[in-house]
Amino acid sequence: MVKTLLGAVLLAGTAAGWAGNSPVLQQEGDYFCRATDAPFKFRGELSEWRERGALPLFLAAEKNRMIPDWEGPLDVDATVYLLHDAQYLYFGALVRDRLPSYQPVPEALYRGDGFQLAFDPLDDTILPGYDANDIELGFGRLRDGSAAAYCWRGGEALPTGPLADVHLKITPAGEHTLLYEAAIPWRCLAPFDPRKLEKFGFDVLYNSARDGKRRGWLHWTPGVGEEKLAFLFRNIRLAGKGEGAAEAAINLDRSQYSSGDPALVSLYLPTEQAGKGQVHFTVRQGEREVWRETVGFDAQPGGTVVRWAYQIGRLRGDGLQVDARAVWPGGETALNAELLNLSPESLKQQAQAVAERAFAFRKRLEAARRAGVAVDYPLTALAVCDVTLKYRRRDLEKPALLKEYALLPKIRRQFRQLDAMLERAEQELAGLESGALKPRPVPAPPMRNLTIRDGAFYSGDEEVLLIGPLGWWEPFDDLKSLSELGFNLFSSTLIAQAVTPAPDKVRLDGARRIDRGLREAAKYNLAFDFLISPHPLPQGWKEKHPEMAQYPSGGWIGSSLYHTATRTMIDAMWKNLLPVVRDNPNLIALDLVNEWSFSDGVREIHPVMLAKFRAAMRERYGSVAAANRNWGTDCRDFDSLDPMKLKRVSAGFRYDFESFRNREGLENLRFLRDTARKYAPGTPLHVKSIAVTDLDPGQYLPVGVQREERGEITDFAGSDCAGIMELDFYRSMVPGKPAADTEFHVSVNTTPHEMAADAWSAMLHGESLREYYAWTGRYSAELMAAGALLHIPESLEALGRTALDLRRLAPEVVAFQRRIPDAEVALLYSPASMYTVSEYPARLRRAHAELSHLDLPVRFLSERQLAAGKTGQVKALVIPGAQRLERETAEALAGFAARGGTILTAPGTRFTDPYGAALPGFPVRESELTATAFDREFDRLGLNRPVRGNLPGGALELRSAERNGAMLFYAVNYGAPREFRPLLDGKPIAGAIELISGETVKFPLRLPNRKTMIFEVKP
Repeated sequence: MVKTLLGAVLLAGTAAGWAGNSPVLQQEGDYFCRATDAPFKFRGELSEWRERGALPLFLAAEKNRMIPDWEGPLDVDATVYLLHDAQYLYFGALVRDRLPSYQPVPEALYRGDGFQLAFDPLDDTILPGYDANDIELGFGRLRDGSAAAYCWRGGEALPTGPLADVHLKITPAGEHTLLYEAAIPWRCLAPFDPRKLEKFGFDVLYNSARDGKRRGWLHWTPGVGEEKLAFLFRNIRLAGKGEGAAEAAINLDRSQYSSGDPALVSLYLPTEQAGKGQVHFTVRQGEREVWRETVGFDAQPGGTVVRWAYQIGRLRGDGLQVDARAVWPGGETALNAELLNLSPESLKQQAQAVAERAFAFRKRLEAARRAGVAVDYPLTALAVCDVTLKYRRRDLEKPALLKEYALLPKIRRQFRQLDAMLERAEQELAGLESGALKPRPVPAPPMRNLTIRDGAFYSGDEEVLLIGPLGWWEPFDDLKSLSELGFNLFSSTLIAQAVTPAPDKVRLDGARRIDRGLREAAKYNLAFDFLISPHPLPQGWKEKHPEMAQYPSGGWIGSSLYHTATRTMIDAMWKNLLPVVRDNPNLIALDLVNEWSFSDGVREIHPVMLAKFRAAMRERYGSVAAANRNWGTDCRDFDSLDPMKLKRVSAGFRYDFESFRNREGLENLRFLRDTARKYAPGTPLHVKSIAVTDLDPGQYLPVGVQREERGEITDFAGSDCAGIMELDFYRSMVPGKPAADTEFHVSVNTTPHEMAADAWSAMLHGESLREYYAWTGRYSAELMAAGALLHIPESLEALGRTALDLRRLAPEVVAFQRRIPDAEVALLYSPASMYTVSEYPARLRRAHAELSHLDLPVRFLSERQLAAGKTGQVKALVIPGAQRLERETAEALAGFAARGGTILTAPGTRFTDPYGAALPGFPVRESELTATAFDREFDRLGLNRPVRGNLPGGALELRSAERNGAMLFYAVNYGAPREFRPLLDGKPIAGAIELISGETVKFPLRLPNRKTMIFEVKP
């Protein structure tokens, strides 16, 4: 069967792309975006893209699919096309989605059917996350049938919100099929300039939803749907007409087959001209050829899909391999795929074989332990085997689950990983027993009654780093495995419904179960962080107090704390819950709210808040005329102030309103803190909020409370998915308190290498506590994309081994963490500019990236810290785009300069107060604020950089710290592997101890990509 792309290009394949060993994609070949003649006026026909020579970008291969319940070639598929001219980047996509589902508003497009496009305009992001210029856009239909374009992240080019400058057209193109077309002006992708540059980083993702819920997606690369990782993007390369070529793809209509089934093999061929082509199919069972057939097809410009039906004979176990060699005018390719026949029974046998091997290995480990061998590291493999076998054996007893998520191939891959893991662990144990491998014993200080001192957690006098998973009830069933995996921490939660389902009802069975679990966890030396988030609103409370459902706020609480009943509910929940668990010494923290925010006043404003704001403005200004002068408005009186309108048109008003919101949010947070302390005095408290909202308030709904003041209220800085920049920020705002990420997401694409690299980068930038989402064997699109910890055995083992390394080197890591607030270089953090200067967040992020590879730590310095004279060791203060400052800040900057400090600003920067009025002057040095300019300035100032690296191009992150008379330094290479020749006080270092491996090394040393290495040079 042959079908061209003139109709719907049907995507076929298997859901096996969700398997645990799927690699994170490396930078593969570029996509060539060809030039086209202007004007390109969309006719709503795919033939127009063909005629203009657009190359197909097939999102058809197994690696592209992140839809666990994908149902075959008539379900979901997408093929993308790109073209360009001098003014526009043109995006086209032919999409088939059998059961469409749309969202009501543009900002929620990613939860319904539609596209997300992400751009790294300069192809320069090398750290996890997005950098200052990265952009994320979306296109899709809304429920009312209209087409919508939206910007979630504008980088340096766009504001967050609807995209009026993008011309979007969505046209029906067949049954369940749409043709998307968009013209994106190049100015929307600045700083990319097609006149000067020829490539940019790019990812495209098509989301598929069912009944309003996101079920998964098709993507070109990881880095958008799971976590924001722009360094994983591939490149779009601008090409002339007829230049470049596209990639072919193959997939199957199912993940596995039974004997006698027909298999539909689909080839996606990047054909560019009409003509005759052939595909030579060969089916093999091992080395034996069982079928050969040649199929002819008519090639078409813009790509051709060839379908081949094969009647399967008898299949066993690993099944058959299909090899396909396609030839067409101007091109050829060779592809292959597996036809698997797996049964639960055969996999149960594999599970038994792995279990028997693991049992024998455990006996060896126990014998070695009794002989005094340090077995912590090989033990992690055994723990992974135990938990993986436990959950996968349960899965094998659930036929409906196996079918819904096409689990058999995934389970097969995981069992293969377990076998390989045990093989490595057996070899490692043999090396430890023989003395060929150096033992690395891991300290195990008691995880109870921990204290916080100087920004670190302590057990007695020992610094500790805390690392482990979060989940629901499953962690309590796996405490031994958690401990054997190398973790010393876990987290769980109990919702309001489980404690106070109604105003007159209390349940304590869940609380008592948590209490029993904590006492059991203490036997395994596991600390516990308890998420006591009062969410969602129990139905019994909403029935008694229906007003609680109005003005949703408070993050996952979903109800404004301006409602008295909401506060009463929280008090009642914690009053009954906390006395049951509070006396457990391994309860080391309470997380008050999941993804907390004070979002009152973002989209709607509670009447109580509105009245308080109007009264506050009346008290502040006295007369509306005085307020109008600051705001540049013509308001009639205070009683008619409409913040939801005025904050969009007046920067001065927005400053006053957001400052008021901050004060109100602080009161909310103090209520939460004081309520928890009333019932659990002495237990450290924190609150989890989405990290990106701290330094990029336009991306998500603003949290409403600045991180500095929030950190002063709680005992440590909690977050969700914090990056390097956010962690530097947290450790700067509250230097004496630890930073934590209590919901770090991992997907089925997270490799062992990425697992280790992310953990090290976070801890070295100030994180003291990290929890991985999620310890659960359940399945869903969300969990596979962002909570797949128990579905990636090799990566779970890598995390366990990294946890052991971090625990072993906690004192050294803490030494690096403490260098952050003591840094000599700082970035100015200005809430006033965060509220009123749209380009400030991007410029702040850009400056942080430029400073990150200059061999010294970087901190943030807030306006409040400046005004209070708390400048620490800062000698150079960088102000990147913070053009509106508090008047007290200007005075403090003048004092900082008078004491010998240097202030660096971009050329021509002019400063005003938040209302636009001129400020008293202070001396500055104008700078391009690039890494090269900073490096020269730091040399001039003689800043302390005792250890210097030699890697060019801003690829090396290096930091140094003295400890116990020795010089420590770490190095992370974010570029291609290179020779590393460090200097200490200007002299080459001949050798050092690499602390993670425990080996003595000689320089020069080849540094691999993103592998953290920590060195110690003794005097």
